[in-house]
Amino acid sequence: RFVVLLMYAMRDRLLGALRLIDSSDGRQEDICLELERQIETLDKRWDLERRLNERQKHAHPWEALPEIYASYAESRILLNRIDSKTKQILELVKDAFKECNDITNPTIWFSITIPIHLAHVLQRLGVDPEKQKPYTDIAVKYLRPRRHLRARLAKFLERPNEPPHPVSLALGKGWFEERLLTDREIEKSYRRCSKCGDQGPQVKLSLCSQCKQVFYCSKQCQKAHWPEHKGFCRGIIKYKADAEQHGTLESSAASIMTDFRRWTQNFGHYANHEALLFSMKLHEDPDRGRTHVVVRMLQH
Repeated sequence: RFVVLLMYAMRDRLLGALRLIDSSDGRQEDICLELERQIETLDKRWDLERRLNERQKHAHPWEALPEIYASYAESRILLNRIDSKTKQILELVKDAFKECNDITNPTIWFSITIPIHLAHVLQRLGVDPEKQKPYTDIAVKYLRPRRHLRARLAKFLERPNEPPHPVSLALGKGWFEERLLTDREIEKSYRRCSKCGDQGPQVKLSLCSQCKQVFYCSKQCQKAHWPEHKGFCRGIIKYKADAEQHGTLESSAASIMTDFRRWTQNFGHYANHEALLFSMKLHEDPDRGRTHVVVRMLQH
């Protein structure tokens, strides 16, 4: 029990330190050294537990706390330590983030960056391009409609005085251009599983076949979410039926209902997301979401 508590205490400490990685205060060396020390401690404790109780199966530390090892590998990349050790760490943890059930950082962050890093490291080490390509393809497929991430990923994808990153080459210069995001790009950036919130790069999202309003990453999530979703889903189906009925009587009414449904489906539109949050001042007091409502008047 003491070991478990200690590992969680170290995890909290490291995740707090890791937030500094996005800063520009030049503390990468300190962060990398701290992560390396903590990993050495985790490895030694795992080896000690294994020796004390050889009959019991113990999860490897990189399986129990993969974000710590991923953080260390990422720190090494930021310091341009592209070697077999960095490659080994990335390959140890790459499967831990394939199925993210938590959209909070750093879990979702590493599900995005590990394929990026593996494509880069394998290229720099001269590994067979065919082994590098699957990671490049995963990263590009996820990033192509999500240009809003380019600022956060620039430190990995646009590194001066280094060979071009394979993911950058595949995305093309247009992906990095400073231009406004299209409504479609914004809408795609908000897509995630309505049950578990997963939106990782290796997650295939499917629309609810009935209402076509919400996404799911699997049939299991869709089934688990049905008790919560069924009222909304049946309401949308009735709404569509009413629109079709009005269409046979009055084309203008059907047009209004159809346009309204399409517009409200665009969750990436400012008026359907940020405007609602700011109008209720949720950024100042999240509890207002329980005590206040928003009434919108629309003109067709």
